[in-house]
This record gives sequence, structure tokens and C-alpha cells, in this order.
Amino acid sequence: MNASANVSMEEIRAVLIDDISDALKIAPTELSTDRPLQDYGADSIVALSVFVALEYTFDCVDLPSTLLRDCQTIDALVPVLWNIIHSGQHDNSPGDD
Repeated sequence: MNASANVSMEEIRAVLIDDISDALKIAPTELSTDRPLQDYGADSIVALSVFVALEYTFDCVDLPSTLLRDCQTIDALVPVLWNIIHSGQHDNSPGDD
């Protein structure tokens, strides 16, 4: 997915659910978007895995290392990531599509 595209909050939410459920090795349907991720066992290793996936998916660079601590639920993460993606904090290297 190209971050320069008009990514909606629902698209971000879907990617977060997929990436987080993959990292936690649970079914996406088991995640509640308003429940703290730590309740599912999310730790720094899970956070790193999710960050790598998000940076790749949305061409984001340098996501704040405290993002999952500061935004403890998927619902809290969605608008923050939307702002990062739409603020231009992503890779716009020529030839990257």
C-alpha cells in the first residue's frame, strides 16, 4: 500500500488488526479494538514486529518507539497513524510505488 495514497482510517484499522493478530498469533476476530494490547500479551517484541509491518505497508519511517505504550488500543492507534501517514512522515523515494 502506498502511503501517499489517500489511506482511510478504516484501512489503517484493518491493517493494524491483521498485523497485531499475526504478531500475537491470535485470530483477528479475537481482538477488541478498545481493549489494551497488553491484555493480549503485547510486549516490545510484538511492538517491533508490528512497527516493521506498518513501516513496510505504509512507507512510514521512524514511527515513535513509544507508540504502543502511548496508544494502548487499536482505536487509539488509528488516528495517530493516520496523522503520521498524512503528515508526510513517509518515504517518498523516487521509483517507490
